[in-house]
Amino acid sequence: MSWRRGLVPLIFAVVFGAGALFVLAPDGDFPWQNWLGQTILATHRIPRALGNETFTAVGAPWLPQEWLYGIAAHLVSSRVGYPLFALLIAACAVAALILVERRCAGRGARGTALALCVGLTGISMLESFGVRAQVAAWPLLAALLVLLDGEGRRLWLVLPLTALWSNVHASVVIAPCVVLLDAVGRLLETRSLTPAIGRRLALAGGAAIATWANPFGWGLDAYAIELFRSPIARAIQEWRPANLQDLALAGGALPLALLVFLGLRLRLLTLREIPLSATFLGLAFAHVRNVPLAGIVLAPPATAWLMQRWSSGEGVPAATRMTALSRIAAAASALLVVAVILHARHMTPRRQAPRAALAYLERERSPRRLLCEDFSWCSAAIGRPGLRVFVDSRCDPYPVPVWNDYLTIISAAPHWRARLNAWRVDTIIARREGRFARALARANEWRLARRDGSYSLYERVIARSTAAGA
Repeated sequence: MSWRRGLVPLIFAVVFGAGALFVLAPDGDFPWQNWLGQTILATHRIPRALGNETFTAVGAPWLPQEWLYGIAAHLVSSRVGYPLFALLIAACAVAALILVERRCAGRGARGTALALCVGLTGISMLESFGVRAQVAAWPLLAALLVLLDGEGRRLWLVLPLTALWSNVHASVVIAPCVVLLDAVGRLLETRSLTPAIGRRLALAGGAAIATWANPFGWGLDAYAIELFRSPIARAIQEWRPANLQDLALAGGALPLALLVFLGLRLRLLTLREIPLSATFLGLAFAHVRNVPLAGIVLAPPATAWLMQRWSSGEGVPAATRMTALSRIAAAASALLVVAVILHARHMTPRRQAPRAALAYLERERSPRRLLCEDFSWCSAAIGRPGLRVFVDSRCDPYPVPVWNDYLTIISAAPHWRARLNAWRVDTIIARREGRFARALARANEWRLARRDGSYSLYERVIARSTAAGA
């Protein structure tokens, strides 16, 4: 085995681990997921509706599909600390890369070709990486593809794998689709319905049923499908369409797709690769959060053109050529990692929860109806005595009219003050020096209560007077 095998996952293990601990702020979902796990363990049931932690949608139906992740988050972070939990999620990303490397090596990839394709997959993960439930699902997709590469009894391990996945994240709905696309690809290759293809068609049906092996049954599938059509997605950064300005797409998934195209064009790959590759490339352009999935799928077929191209050089010894390419790839990777870390450090203050402002509100000990300019900030307020939020990072259970009012308010659009009055919001956390903060500063009924380096806390004047009198 080449010494380069395993080197790229090791490099990204350092990048993901350091990023989770020192660069990236805790994801906006983590506070409510931690609270969810604590609630489940305390009540011995999974909540199915929003409660008094919000004042805009009490009783709205809620399907907490990340329930198992929430329990793990609470158990680990409360007993050992958040850093260990962050490292466990980073390990999930690394496990996905190791499985991708295994698939690439299984197709004959070696040396720099192997390292480059696995490295491009790692790059495709960078922008979406965080302490998030969907990262825990990445190795499950990679493991599913490893199983589909084989035959025999181990193929049926797809069913328990899908059942486990259904309790980790709603992205499990793609599992039966992946099995079906693999069967379609094999059918395009052989042009006959072989027993192996028949087994995969049956397996796709079994995987579809296995997605119901969770506390919500088939409701999880309906929930995931509804998310694709939800107008709320336009307010969520990771659900926006990807474009060439996204490093993960332009520097990771797209080069892999180009290599797959070259392999197909030179007939180094068969038609079997088309259904899965084309589908996941389309998903990558549809939503930013799908770019890592595309990288996981595209990497193994992408190695075919590289191996054919680099094994046919003339006049240059293979060892010398590979060594030079390895050094170039290592230098480029180092520069890329430094650029990503510096970019993440620059963006991190905007992602951090306004802990000082929330601590101030908690010390006041007066009931608050809180709106946060970035709804993820309000996730850190869930469970704090006296604080009820407008919306938070759970997002999907909030009705569309609530989201429309939220977007109207934070953009200071016409009638934004009327919407605030209608919901009787009395406390707002806004981005310091932002457009919303400037609009609040011009409104007579709002007064700046405190300000720090990143945030401004505004209180309704009447609310402040009442709190002072109390």
